[in-house]
Amino acid sequence: HRQHTLHDFHGFPAKLYEYRYPALPATDYANELANRLGITTDHARGLDHAAWVPMLTMYPQADVPVMQISVSPQSGYVAHMELGRRLSFLREQGVLILASGVLVHNLSRLDWSVRQGKADEWAKEFIDEFHTALVARDERTLCAPHQLHSGQLAIPSPEHYLPFLVAYGASRDNTAYGICQTWRHGSLSMHSYCFTRDHRDIDDVSSVKYR
Repeated sequence: HRQHTLHDFHGFPAKLYEYRYPALPATDYANELANRLGITTDHARGLDHAAWVPMLTMYPQADVPVMQISVSPQSGYVAHMELGRRLSFLREQGVLILASGVLVHNLSRLDWSVRQGKADEWAKEFIDEFHTALVARDERTLCAPHQLHSGQLAIPSPEHYLPFLVAYGASRDNTAYGICQTWRHGSLSMHSYCFTRDHRDIDDVSSVKYR
């Protein structure tokens, strides 16, 4: 059966609630991970917007089987990096690990008059320091983002940042290549990275445009 689409957000334009992404379930992989990690599965839940929004952009035909793993904010930053390391074996099996979040996500600070392009200075400084830590593979800093410039302001709650740590943990020694560095509404970060040994592997991914 196809997975149903969860519209787990409120107060946005009606058009967003019309989208559907009937992806095939990756049941076998989900069950394998449940056994390896000691977690439970819910095959009836469907996909929330953290999964179907990027998948709709990348694979609009919904012809790629998908499984979604929940983050657990109470577990902390380091635990999510370790989770990524435990998931890294999937890459050897040709599974794409797509970690969806927003590095700077503070809806109370959005400037709705600025659609895209311009960044507030505090948000830009946070991203600059984050990027420096990422290039240096400074894991201590990456797992303590509130120590960065305006860290508390950039990350008022961790759930949108934690997926990055999962991706980083799964990357092993691969290089992080920036594939999108744009802003929405003054401080909403659309910055995205792809971890790979060879930048030629990201040709298809880098063709994705944010609308």
